[in-house]
Amino acid sequence: MKKYILALILALGFLPLTTFAAFPNDPFAKQWAFEDIQIYEAWESGFIGSREVVVAIIDNGFDTHHPELLSNTWKNIDEIAGNGIDDDKNGYIDDVWGWSFLPIDINKDGEIDAEEQRGNNRVRPEVNSAAMDGNDPDIVHHGTVVAGLIGARGNNGFLGSGIMQRVSLMNVRVVDNSGSGVFEAIDDAIYYAVDNGADVINVSLVGTGMEKELEEAIDYAYEHGVVVVAAAGNDNMFLDETPQYPISSDKDSDIQKVLGVSAINEGHSITIFSNFGSSAVDLTAPGQGISSTLRYAPKNGLKDKYGDGWNGTSFAAPMVSATAGLIKSIQPSWRAKEIYEAILSTVHKTPPEDEETYAHLFGNGLLQIYDALVYAKEQIVASKPVNIFISVFEDGSISTFKKGGVQATHVGKVEDIVTAFFYQDNIYYVIREDDKLVIKTATGERTTSWEVPTDEVNVFVASVTGDSIPEIILTPKNSSMHIYWVYDLSGRLVKEKLQVIAKKGSHVELVYNAESQQHDIFTWETWNDKTIITVYGVDERTQNTYMLDIHARNVLIGDVDGDNKKEFVVMPKNGAWEDIVLFDDAGEKIGEKQMLSYFNGPRKTILADYNADGIDELIIAPFDAKELFVYTVEGKKVETIRGMSGELRLLTVF
Repeated sequence: MKKYILALILALGFLPLTTFAAFPNDPFAKQWAFEDIQIYEAWESGFIGSREVVVAIIDNGFDTHHPELLSNTWKNIDEIAGNGIDDDKNGYIDDVWGWSFLPIDINKDGEIDAEEQRGNNRVRPEVNSAAMDGNDPDIVHHGTVVAGLIGARGNNGFLGSGIMQRVSLMNVRVVDNSGSGVFEAIDDAIYYAVDNGADVINVSLVGTGMEKELEEAIDYAYEHGVVVVAAAGNDNMFLDETPQYPISSDKDSDIQKVLGVSAINEGHSITIFSNFGSSAVDLTAPGQGISSTLRYAPKNGLKDKYGDGWNGTSFAAPMVSATAGLIKSIQPSWRAKEIYEAILSTVHKTPPEDEETYAHLFGNGLLQIYDALVYAKEQIVASKPVNIFISVFEDGSISTFKKGGVQATHVGKVEDIVTAFFYQDNIYYVIREDDKLVIKTATGERTTSWEVPTDEVNVFVASVTGDSIPEIILTPKNSSMHIYWVYDLSGRLVKEKLQVIAKKGSHVELVYNAESQQHDIFTWETWNDKTIITVYGVDERTQNTYMLDIHARNVLIGDVDGDNKKEFVVMPKNGAWEDIVLFDDAGEKIGEKQMLSYFNGPRKTILADYNADGIDELIIAPFDAKELFVYTVEGKKVETIRGMSGELRLLTVF
């Protein structure tokens, strides 16, 4: 029985599709709302999001099969579809594409039993005649409109674009086609979203009832660093006197736990329907005349994939949620507190005559996405976090690790693969074929090939030319006049660096530069018991040279203490396998360790920011082990990554 009813924030109108000039290459990507909140500047600067960021949409469900949403929809990879088993032990059976907290009499026995009360995996809004009969026909589109604003696939030449062109949209359903649902379902939905990896939660719903339980769920999200964005509602109601939830859930707290969003029109006035009140409204965003994706079911009469004329604070809130997601893609270690600060400190505020009235209507001001992203970028830590591992083994297998989750793939002969890289959500392999290098996709499709300049080369992949697109960097293994060659992904030579006299090829480390958001090329070589390190930036000029008072077997470069400066981690040639010596960015020795003695043999070691805390860790892969190990340079264990399948030949991380 429904005891607590919440009202779905309705779209106030649906008008025919409006045609705009193509931008970026999606025919309906341009709309006034996006222009006024700076999304075009954000896109032009390369801020398009990441599939690693999960935005949960707690709503009436969105169309996961929609061609603009399918590739950006979150999938629970730890669950096996249709086997009737809770594979990932999260309490929900077969929740591959999310979960619906709407009780349904699935077995048709006329009763809702305990299992049916928990919900089901039917997350798409129903479009059959029974579901549509007597209901507002626009409600069926609601969650799909919200999802499209956040994350319709962008720059694919089709329909429009979400603010995040790349994202993982988690579908969590709590409302039926009548626009109603039990309030306690929102509590459960928030817990579900947090426990299953959501970074941001969008709630375009309002209502009253069970406020304490909802506040506890909001607290749970905040304690786990998850952003919660809530719509203000559409009743022209003063929330300071008549609180609505979840937007008012933090009204009595000194801590910002929810971002409450009111709606403005194209003239930047508050819309006639938007609720208001400074106790709940934190900022405003466009909420009138909005365009987005629609629930598509042509066999049931829903023949449009996209439309405009949508009005409501429901559609202002997802613009803020998408902004939070973009910030998370730049600053993966940031929690809700830091993301709220980035958004609220960069809003546009027209100086008001009456501060109190302004705060009631607009909160801090109008969302400005680009300014918020610049704010986040300026505070980026020195190291780029690691999300993906690719391991190549002697037995011909290739394993792709995403923070411990293993997915096996295979391309060509293992001895021919020299490196791998990740670009635009796809994995590519660089393969040596006689005197050529070949780039292939993970499915074996050949994309390009070109002749190598010398027989023996080391191959690296990173963005080093200033365009944020990966390049292939080659360095000679044998004596050469060249220090390095840089090729684009089509095999065209774009840079090369020569030296005065031919010397044996230098060792190379590619180190992420947070300021330029590119990689610098660090070369190192040994001479007379010294190690000489030379740094080259995107302009090819030598940035710096260091001479370390040590003969190195290996050199790793990164920020190991969180001071936003590079340190050199050196494995001495004449030392034991477990020895490391640390040097600062001036080349001065700052310490030495004798650690990890149980790895006293050949191994691949990488220095990278595994847990996104701004400090680089040692990622250690013994050649004959079944696991990867992550340690700080102080010897503290961070994580063990299991699932390797044989003797390791190559390890690449990004």
